[in-house]
Amino acid sequence: MVASKPRTCSRPKHTSARATALVQLAEEMPPAVLAPLLGLHVITALHWRRRAATDWTAYLQARQRALADRRSRSGP
Repeated sequence: MVASKPRTCSRPKHTSARATALVQLAEEMPPAVLAPLLGLHVITALHWRRRAATDWTAYLQARQRALADRRSRSGP
């Protein structure tokens, strides 16, 4: 008799693609429209909306500082 492998639950492999799609939809639709369309709770849709509206200013400033530091260490 061959033993069967135990079944395990695993996350879908396309979670990053799903997250990207949700962020894009959240940018384009208000949470009150997005929630029933995708079967989400309104609060969850609101969280996705906030995630989509991330301010990239802090990242860009940190990136510019890192590049400037790299240039100053490498010399003229």
